[in-house]
Amino acid sequence: MTLVIGGGLVTIIVLAAVPDKHASSSFVWKDWVNITGWGNGVAFLTGVLNGAFTIGTVDAITHLAEELPEPERDLPKGVFAQIGLGFLSKCHITLFSVRLFELTHIGAFLFGISLFYSITDLDAVVNSNGSFPLAAIYHQATGTKGGTFCLLAIVFFSLLICLIGTLLTCGRIWWTLARDKATPFPQFFSSVNEDLSCPIPATLLCAFLSLCLGAIPLGSATGFTVLTGSFIILTSASYAIAIAPNVFTGRKYMPKGPFHMGAAGIWVNAAAVLLIVFFDVMYCFRKFPMPCP
Repeated sequence: MTLVIGGGLVTIIVLAAVPDKHASSSFVWKDWVNITGWGNGVAFLTGVLNGAFTIGTVDAITHLAEELPEPERDLPKGVFAQIGLGFLSKCHITLFSVRLFELTHIGAFLFGISLFYSITDLDAVVNSNGSFPLAAIYHQATGTKGGTFCLLAIVFFSLLICLIGTLLTCGRIWWTLARDKATPFPQFFSSVNEDLSCPIPATLLCAFLSLCLGAIPLGSATGFTVLTGSFIILTSASYAIAIAPNVFTGRKYMPKGPFHMGAAGIWVNAAAVLLIVFFDVMYCFRKFPMPCP
């Protein structure tokens, strides 16, 4: 958290103070450029996908339920903390509509403004090498490769910390499935190292599978893009599958916990399912429309 918030603050200061030339206020607040071929509304809705990546894994903390002293209280708090941190510190850039930035509240709003004012060559950002526009913006802001590297290092180390937690979570998910005999070699993968309080075989397997997935771009960059792009669609669909039965049964089988929403709960659940279905369809839109024959 210190690295994310502190690094974000440093980045905002550098982007605001270092550039010799800033973009115009008209460019930041007024102009709209859409080269997707879709209408502005469709371009915006497909661009929401990038914001969904920011806080799309709200289930991550739930996989540690058995290690929490009061999961019925601690899990909702953990989910809220994840979303809250995303509100304060996350920002994703989408090039579906070229200029659309998916901002999440105060910290990200300031970060987004500083990014906009740092852009002096929009075409260079859109056509940046490696399809990583953030690097192009950092380079335009700092004017040096060293400055660009340092700002990107903040992103890298923030992601590295997140990846450790993600790997541990994946290992525990596989361990849970193995414990219920839902995986190959369940006795082996359900074992736990008592000294480390960690399912070592399951965690190592997930690390190996991650390395294999990381090798996909060596053979097909498109295949890897499709695989990673389906992440939000698949995870949000799994949320809808869990929520929808409670809507159809009027939540009568839902145990009441410390944060039970009462009569309002069914309307919140129904809205969640409808929004998931709607946005999952929008996320399947192509970056550019198919050309007419």
